[in-house]
Amino acid sequence: MSVFKRSDERSRNYYFYVENPSGKPTKRSTGTRDKRLALSIQARHLLATRDRKTDGHRSDPSFKELIVIYLDAKQKKPGFARLQFACKPLLKAFGEMTVSEVDGAAVDQYIADRSQVVGDGTVNRELGTLSAAVNYVRARRGWKVDNPVTGYKLPEPPGRVRWLTRAEAARLIEVAGCPTCFSLRSREKLSLGQPLTPQYRSPYLRDFIELALQTGCRKQELLGLEWRSVDLDNDLILLEKTKNGSRRSVPLNGIARSVLTRRMEIKADVCPDTQWVFFHIKPTTGAKVGDRVKDVRTAFATACMKADITDFRIHDLRHTAASWLVTAGVPLLEVSQLLGHKSITQTQRYAHLAPESIRKVVQFLEGTGTKSSTLSSTWTTKGQWGDQRQ
Repeated sequence: MSVFKRSDERSRNYYFYVENPSGKPTKRSTGTRDKRLALSIQARHLLATRDRKTDGHRSDPSFKELIVIYLDAKQKKPGFARLQFACKPLLKAFGEMTVSEVDGAAVDQYIADRSQVVGDGTVNRELGTLSAAVNYVRARRGWKVDNPVTGYKLPEPPGRVRWLTRAEAARLIEVAGCPTCFSLRSREKLSLGQPLTPQYRSPYLRDFIELALQTGCRKQELLGLEWRSVDLDNDLILLEKTKNGSRRSVPLNGIARSVLTRRMEIKADVCPDTQWVFFHIKPTTGAKVGDRVKDVRTAFATACMKADITDFRIHDLRHTAASWLVTAGVPLLEVSQLLGHKSITQTQRYAHLAPESIRKVVQFLEGTGTKSSTLSSTWTTKGQWGDQRQ
């Protein structure tokens, strides 16, 4: 069982069940309100209990124990939320098994079952998580277990590129809600505890969408953005925590700057002490005013439905930003640098969006191409915008 909160506990600390000497379950406090820390404390307790029962000898540990150890080790690493998400179907399939029972046949069955529900790319990521967990306990804990995933990899389709036209993006932004500039009247509604009008039900969604489209940042890079990383004097945001673990700065254009200015005004009106750019303006389950917004998935899906936009995910906002740049003639190298790709290979998925520039380039092969005709309306060799000639 996972950690939980007691309804009669004022401190709101997390608890978990332990087995007392008589064999009956009893509640134990973790002493913390932080769920991630509480889960870690619970995991350590479970491992210590197993050590005592087996004198430290694990002849055939459970699959749950394997996942607990791996998640406990990775909880402070970038992408931990995605790792947890990948572990859920693994635990559902193998949670009642021992590690030795998760063999090649079990993996074959897992692939067959999951392939009916999700794509090959998702299955590969889940198998990769399983493989990484097994390799971790082999290397760090000395477990003598085989890796059942060795040699498995399903063929994947080319990287997904789903992007919006300018008109579709404008429609999505419109239905996402009006700009979150609170009037005195709306602030009075907040202070009186009255329900917000519909356009304020997700007051950060429009700002999130606009900032994503104008910077190409990932969802968690924006939702984890702190004000100390925003430099409006130099029109930059500094991303300390990125998916690949490296720091990078992202320049701000006029629209992105306006969004952040708007967020700053809301911060001053609602919660001047918050450190987060995207924060809750009213209490919700598990969050108080000023706490970080952890996800916008539900609100985003609703906005897409209202805007009549199908098959579009939050990460596709990043694809949209990249696609707009490439179709405007920005070289892939510059796009790669903005997105923070470690290799330009990741950016190659957008190459097909610039057929006109490629068509002009081949003129040089017959000696008829000129620098002006090829680059005048796109990007110069110095990385600056050229004259916008028709």
